[in-house]
Amino acid sequence: MKIYNYDVNGIYIGCDEADESPLEPGVFLIPSNATIVEPPQLDSEHIAVWNGTGWDIKDISLDTPKPEESETQEQDKPKTQAEVLMEKINLMQKAIDDLILNGGI
Repeated sequence: MKIYNYDVNGIYIGCDEADESPLEPGVFLIPSNATIVEPPQLDSEHIAVWNGTGWDIKDISLDTPKPEESETQEQDKPKTQAEVLMEKINLMQKAIDDLILNGGI
């Protein structure tokens, strides 16, 4: 199954193939920052931006500075489910630690 990836700002960055679930044959795993909705065809003056339910077409602003290549590669890479879960676990652990240190528990 083809999936379409977008960065943290919703900007389309490319397509990939979804992995099939090892526990549920026929079910495909859609990572965060990806959708199965195909973006529209664009010219060099427009970008596709995911709005949560579909793609919006936006003009490319010449006034907006482009990020460095190393920055775009790191932030545009879709996170795996394991990475998302680890971030959530770390946030929950920090919240628990804060509660304990501040006398909330």
